[in-house]
Amino acid sequence: MDRIDRIWVGVALVAIAGMIGVTFWGVSRQLAGDVRLTKSRGGAMEAHAPHTCDDAGSTPAPATILFRVSAFCPGLCCCGKWADEITASGTRAGHPLVAAPPEIPFGTRVRIPGYANDEWIRVEDRGGAIQGFRLDVLFPTHSEALQWGVRYLNVEIKGDDDGAQ
Repeated sequence: MDRIDRIWVGVALVAIAGMIGVTFWGVSRQLAGDVRLTKSRGGAMEAHAPHTCDDAGSTPAPATILFRVSAFCPGLCCCGKWADEITASGTRAGHPLVAAPPEIPFGTRVRIPGYANDEWIRVEDRGGAIQGFRLDVLFPTHSEALQWGVRYLNVEIKGDDDGAQ
């Protein structure tokens, strides 16, 4: 088992423990670096980076977490009966698009290295196999999705534009 596998297994175990209720409200588990994972009263998993505010009114830095990022296309081969160009959040599907597990609310912004010019993208979709620390990214063609494949990447994550963190 190489280093990346050991890290992924550790992160996955923390994620699974949180999803089944082992981490209770207000209790956190330490992940890589200073990022911590907590379970909110609503049951959602939340990742937090430490506050690095220099002045009152500054917002905290986004959390950076290791995710398994796989790719898909809008065709029947990847989306099956859901290939109707409508996302789980009700928006029209288009590139770029990120699908995340239900613990990450719609509207949460993520920045995935190497995808969409490293811009912040809102979570707009779900997927049956997307659980724990997994994300799916949309590509216009199946060949582009295959070229991306599956990658383990440090993804930045933060709340929506309305200031939610």
